[in-house]
Amino acid sequence: MATIDFNSMTLNEIELVEQLTGRNIDSIMADDAPRGRTFKAIIFVYKKRTNPDFTFEQAGAFSLEEASALFGGDDEDPKAD
Repeated sequence: MATIDFNSMTLNEIELVEQLTGRNIDSIMADDAPRGRTFKAIIFVYKKRTNPDFTFEQAGAFSLEEASALFGGDDEDPKAD
C-alpha cells in the first residue's frame, strides 16, 4: 500500500483533520502534540478517499505498527478497505 501523501490532501481534508484534532495542520506533528488522535484523524481522512463508509472508530482500531506503515512506507496493506 502506498503511504499517506500529505501534499495531496485537499483543503477540506486538512480542515477535517484540524477539526478532529483541535490543532492546526502545522502543529499536529509537533513534539508536544498528542499522537493517537492525530494518527486516527489522518488515517480516517485517508481511508475515506477509497471507502466512504470507513469510520473514525475503525481508524482507532489500527495498531501503532499498522499506522506506522501508512506513515512510513511499508508495502503491506494493513486493514484493507
